[in-house]
Amino acid sequence: MENFRYLLRPFSHRCRSISRIALLLMMAALSPAEAQWATRAGPWAQPSNFYGVDTAAFAVLESDTAPMRTLLAAGIRQGVPGLYTSTDEGQSWQPHPVGDTANPTIPWLGTMPTAQGTASQRGPLLATLSRGAEIAGNFHCDFLSSKDAGATWTVIAKDTGACVIAIDPSAPQFVYGIGVGYAAGFYAALYRSFDGGATWQSIGNPQFGPVHAIRVAADGTIYAVTDTIRVSHDHGNTWEVPVGWPAGNAFTGERVFPSDLMTVRHPVYGDRFALASTNDGVYQTTDGGVTWTPAGLQGFRLDSLGLAEEVFNGEPQVRIGYRFGLALFRGGSIVPMTNGLPAGIIPLPKGGRYVVSGAGLSICNDLESCLGGTLPHTATLVEYHNALLDHYFLTMAGPEADGIDHGAAGPGWSRTGASFTVFPDATALTSLFQPVCRFYGTPGIGPNSHFFTVDQQECNNVQRDRGWTLESPSAFFARPGNCGSGSGSEIVLYRLYNNRFAQNDSNHRYVADLALYQSMQAQGWKGEGAQLCVLR
Repeated sequence: MENFRYLLRPFSHRCRSISRIALLLMMAALSPAEAQWATRAGPWAQPSNFYGVDTAAFAVLESDTAPMRTLLAAGIRQGVPGLYTSTDEGQSWQPHPVGDTANPTIPWLGTMPTAQGTASQRGPLLATLSRGAEIAGNFHCDFLSSKDAGATWTVIAKDTGACVIAIDPSAPQFVYGIGVGYAAGFYAALYRSFDGGATWQSIGNPQFGPVHAIRVAADGTIYAVTDTIRVSHDHGNTWEVPVGWPAGNAFTGERVFPSDLMTVRHPVYGDRFALASTNDGVYQTTDGGVTWTPAGLQGFRLDSLGLAEEVFNGEPQVRIGYRFGLALFRGGSIVPMTNGLPAGIIPLPKGGRYVVSGAGLSICNDLESCLGGTLPHTATLVEYHNALLDHYFLTMAGPEADGIDHGAAGPGWSRTGASFTVFPDATALTSLFQPVCRFYGTPGIGPNSHFFTVDQQECNNVQRDRGWTLESPSAFFARPGNCGSGSGSEIVLYRLYNNRFAQNDSNHRYVADLALYQSMQAQGWKGEGAQLCVLR
């Protein structure tokens, strides 16, 4: 933009009404649905963490006798680490002894998996206890088992490097583990046992880098989550990097990094099915990890996957945790699961109805009632033209657009037919996406027009001009600059300026069609180049 000083002009009341439409119509929106989640404080006030490994350990045990369900959680309660149990759905917690260690730090809790690869809630209960770390080395742990909900414990192995455990569902004598802590050289701390965890040996390639998770499918396929997904079919002797792992994030060009993985027997694909959460949404494999395809939420960073404990119409249900939200993968689709979930938390789904976060333990009272809310999402940006003003305007499909369609912004406005897909907020986005500032000409001083910019320096400069008023610092989110010819999932928007600052009639148009961009320049509009990238 060249000049930000303007005089009062006719028709200003017509376009100013656009700025009021969103507020007026939002007042008529439905109130939030009744909350369906219950949240308990639990022992997670200060969850421990072994350098990136989730240690908010949690398990559920069910019994045919009272108590019918016992919740077990590792954490720090009132400054004291240890194992805590609850038999009243998290309303009260009691410290629970584990072996002969006082106030133990527990990196992992679990149960023996079922043959289908789902988590069993019938035990036996398994746990690892940290014994501290060597200098520049991994923590060492004891591996224990209990057949009576933690009343008594049997030591399976002492002082091992395996602190986070994965068990082969079909052959429980094959147990795998991850070392946690600061290992010298950041080598892959990966272990295996052929005798149910009694003895261990180190496996894996030192070039792995840190291993974030290890999972075992019911057919014995091992998945190691590193900077990619690595697969072994021979108990960890050799590892393959799948040729079908996505090469780059479809929206940003960044590498796709997995954060978690879940294996479960699928009614169609059997034990060849697995889901991975990544910085580019969910990916799935139906051929045992050879190829991976997008399963939803592409473009969004996801944090974790819950245990698959149920089926829906014969297919597995898996909880998906992302920044400040929760979703459910069921029947090949992803649906939000945040109806009543406390806002502003980073949830770690723990299977079934349970989610652990900084807020404590959130419990879904009824699965179907907890469905709903908002996923990381996209929105449609709609272009309008005013035949009386010869002005262009962009707004999100929704209340404001509906108001313009019904004349609330005055006469002359109609849709051009152009629309773009954008991110309406920053939920689960990477830092490459920036907020787009939306300005309106200051009534009585500036033009009867709106202006958008993703350039934060330009946004700051325009705010200092009294002819413009900042309506929103984040009207939507986009990636600055030129994202190329538009052959991928993103397209570039070019900005045109009508060059009428002298008449206090400045207006800008944003187009993706390069031929249209050039044609409007021939009509007297000034081309201001590639400004931002939106989704195709």
